[in-house]
Amino acid sequence: MKRVLLLGHLGKLGHAIDRALSGRYEVIGAASNTFDAAEPYSALVLIEQSNPDIIINCVGFMGLDACEKNPDRAFRINTLFPRALAAYTRAPLIHFSTESVFPGREPKDPNVGVPYVEAEVTHPLNVYGVTKFASEEPVLMAQGIVFRLPV
Repeated sequence: MKRVLLLGHLGKLGHAIDRALSGRYEVIGAASNTFDAAEPYSALVLIEQSNPDIIINCVGFMGLDACEKNPDRAFRINTLFPRALAAYTRAPLIHFSTESVFPGREPKDPNVGVPYVEAEVTHPLNVYGVTKFASEEPVLMAQGIVFRLPV
């Protein structure tokens, strides 16, 4: 049975993924009581100890206001932590970003409500979007997978 290290398994997204994988994978859940994502290399010990076949990163410092008030913490958790994962691990990495990497659509735009596609131009308008966007390229360069979810 493949071993999955699920980072942020107690959050909404992590919990849903944990339930979906249970029984088909050996899920090793890790949350903020196990490591500090604001210290980007804190999960590396978990990676070494668990020796996962796959890593799924559901960790994120969320909330537009919270990120604007504490951009350093947002940068450390949303950007530096996934970059450290991508640099360190050899296991496939799945990482979650956000549609906030795009500028948004005007209410009268005929595409309001239509999902963005990868080819669309990114232009984050807030700290949250900038920090999540800055995490994507290192993950992709490490052959990882990035999902952009609605906020």
